[in-house]
Amino acid sequence: MRYYLKKYWPANLLAILLLLIVCALQIGNNLLMMQVFQSIIELDLRGFFFWELIMTGAWFLLLWIEGVYKFFQGRAVRAMNNAVRRDMTATLLHKSHGEFHGTDTGEYLSWFTNDVNRIEELAWQPFYQCVACAANALFSAAALLTLHWSLLAAALVNVAVMMLVPQDLSLTFQKGGKYALTGPSGCGKSTLLKLLLGWLPDYSGTIQFDGVDARGFTPEQRRRQMSCIEQNVFLFNTTIRDNITLGEDFTDEQMEKALRNSALMGDLAAMPEGLDTPVGEDGSNLSGGQKQRVAIARALIHDRSILLVDEGTSALDQKNAGIVEESLLSNPELTLILVSHHLSRERKARFTQVYDLPSAAG
Repeated sequence: MRYYLKKYWPANLLAILLLLIVCALQIGNNLLMMQVFQSIIELDLRGFFFWELIMTGAWFLLLWIEGVYKFFQGRAVRAMNNAVRRDMTATLLHKSHGEFHGTDTGEYLSWFTNDVNRIEELAWQPFYQCVACAANALFSAAALLTLHWSLLAAALVNVAVMMLVPQDLSLTFQKGGKYALTGPSGCGKSTLLKLLLGWLPDYSGTIQFDGVDARGFTPEQRRRQMSCIEQNVFLFNTTIRDNITLGEDFTDEQMEKALRNSALMGDLAAMPEGLDTPVGEDGSNLSGGQKQRVAIARALIHDRSILLVDEGTSALDQKNAGIVEESLLSNPELTLILVSHHLSRERKARFTQVYDLPSAAG
């Protein structure tokens, strides 16, 4: 981790500086909001408009800086991910013919997709999250101290109490069931999927598959049973067909079913080369929705018994999202666990169970 962070230190340093500015502006806006409410309490109309105007300007500035931060942070992460993939490629090139073919091709493909995603989930994202937590704690402490030292003391006591109180979560997923995970941002929805995938091996408690402790399964065994569709999709710089099949052989019927259920048929009809259309580096020739549909087709054609969807249809329009959701919910053999921030009452009724995670669960 440190090797890649140091190798791309200018990009990471710029992203960190922008993140610090974002954290400072967030705390500053909270203080400005306090001034607005204070003016309302004191019936100070002039002060209300003054602080409201400043706060509005500060919020617009925060939104702009956040956008800039996300752009540069994303660029730094992509650069590190691509560096990891280049090093993986170099490792493969140094293998002899016998060594290379001694491992299944799907395992190598997993390196470039699942393993790199896991590195991003366990290294780059936690790194930036730690920086954000440290900055927020520091700026919040400074803000409370400027108001009164007792506020800072009360906040520290509250944090200590929350850390000492155990947080228990018990969920059950039956074979063939359709489940949705909802809740506020940061409550642990995506973390739960990572635990099921085995990406976070260090945890307390128990995860069982058919009564067997999950720690007894290897990552390869889990991959043979589970597919995951994420919001951020990685595509190889090859054709749509290759990105769906990942080098494996499937019948025309299997391909057609996957394309239909992923709502990709309409896109292919508008492409002269169809399935043989090059996607470009990291899918640059496709729209965000098309990239997600390719990832959905890839998950469906491999026909795993458990499908985890982490906002995997967020870039789709309502019509295509409906097609995909219908195909997933109507498959009686598929165990579906879907993460969503917003579910209408009508959509909730179609799931076997909807788990609304409290913020303390994250």
